[in-house]
Amino acid sequence: KHRFLLHVAVCIVAVERAMVRVHVAVGDDEATFLTVFVKGLEADIDVDDGKNIEFVKNRAIDQFWSAVPFCHAAAALSTLRVFDEATGDELADGDVAQEGMRLVLGQEPPPPGGYAAAAAASGEADGAVAPTLATASAARFGKAPCV
Repeated sequence: KHRFLLHVAVCIVAVERAMVRVHVAVGDDEATFLTVFVKGLEADIDVDDGKNIEFVKNRAIDQFWSAVPFCHAAAALSTLRVFDEATGDELADGDVAQEGMRLVLGQEPPPPGGYAAAAAASGEADGAVAPTLATASAARFGKAPCV
């Protein structure tokens, strides 16, 4: 009986889970900035195949919350909507995450083609993020304590 259980345990551990990688960024719109007070947050999130958009959003929040300069960061990030970067379409929490998706968390949808395409079309330097009040105050005073 014990030999059988050991064999089953080894087989279960040996099963590899299929993973999908999803790129998640916080939007550059003004309403989003006024919610989280920081720009330029982005991460590649690896999740088990079959997980939904809400799960991906929560994993992204796990990575982003420490960069938001106030104690209610997770709450502020969780209020953001989820958009497809290329189309600007809002995604439902229950939609299944797909390999290679590029998502934007924001109050407003991204411009058609995403922020990089909009910056290139307007002649702005790609990837240039202006210093924000949050980064300036964090550099000067450190992260504000929760009260």
